[in-house]
Amino acid sequence: MNVKKISPSIILSALGILIIIVFLAITASGYKGLLPGSNLYKNKSNHGFYVFYRLLEELEYQVEFESVYTLPDGTGNSIVYLDMNDYEEEEIGKLSNWVSSGNNLILSGESSDLFFNTETTEISKKSSFIFSDKSYNSTSHFRRSFLKKLWKKKVLSENENGPVIVTVDSGKGSLLLISDISLFNNINLHGIDNAFLLDKLLSSDVRGKIYLREKLSEAVFDPSLIKGIFQGRLSIITIHLLLIFFFFLIMTGKRFSKPQKLSGKKRRKISEHIKATGLFYQRAGASNLIEKIDSEYFRTVICRNRKPSILNDTDYNIYSRPSPELSEEEIIIKFKQRNTLIEKIRSRNNV
Repeated sequence: MNVKKISPSIILSALGILIIIVFLAITASGYKGLLPGSNLYKNKSNHGFYVFYRLLEELEYQVEFESVYTLPDGTGNSIVYLDMNDYEEEEIGKLSNWVSSGNNLILSGESSDLFFNTETTEISKKSSFIFSDKSYNSTSHFRRSFLKKLWKKKVLSENENGPVIVTVDSGKGSLLLISDISLFNNINLHGIDNAFLLDKLLSSDVRGKIYLREKLSEAVFDPSLIKGIFQGRLSIITIHLLLIFFFFLIMTGKRFSKPQKLSGKKRRKISEHIKATGLFYQRAGASNLIEKIDSEYFRTVICRNRKPSILNDTDYNIYSRPSPELSEEEIIIKFKQRNTLIEKIRSRNNV
């Protein structure tokens, strides 16, 4: 029984389509999640912040790079935002309360704009500022009008245009505001002075883990849909699909598969083969060889090494031994006579 096999590519294609359908169903379910959107901490170009990320690890800070952002429990933790998407007022309120409970928040100029809901920085010509007797270059500074609204602030460094690094106390925690976050991109952190500045800024306030966060992008996911496939109303469809799948496996199995028509060539009798071969060798001038082979076939196959009772000794001796002295015409005649005897022997055996 011939079993028709299924190509592995068809199975993989079907699985791929099923995965796509499930993914589309999940993404259309309406639950909003937040995932990294900018990938700056993994960016190794000059303007990325991969060195920033790796430097903190080498300095043995407890670094966490999150895929979904939540506010860590406990106190003494720090969150670093390189950039930030639009935050809802409720989310900003939760973040403010988290800082007030004894944690630290580190914001760059653009992230500060969203957190305080105002323009906090402005661009200026590249100028230097001093921090711990070392000189650094900055291309932006905080607006003085913004700083006037802040309470319990402390300016750590400033250039000729205005403050560049500021700390703000908030309850039991604090905010570290850096107007020019490019101070710590990959190309600038190759300088040891900028690495020293980063470590100096963090070492005084960080007591727990540092959570690195990037710009957020929206993702859609609803875990209740997965549960519904196996427990809710969708479970009926799931059961039917599983039954169809098992039925498919049974039907395509070897024992239960549909019988297939077998196609094959009809087997020819050996006598027909000898006749055809004889004609071929006869044209090639080897009729004596064929006559010898045919005589052997007559004796060992047809007569089975014994003289049939329907043949006399003379006929058996003539037709069971080759006769090389015969001409080709005589050999052909002998073939025909021998075939007559073969039919006679077989007809007698069938009686």
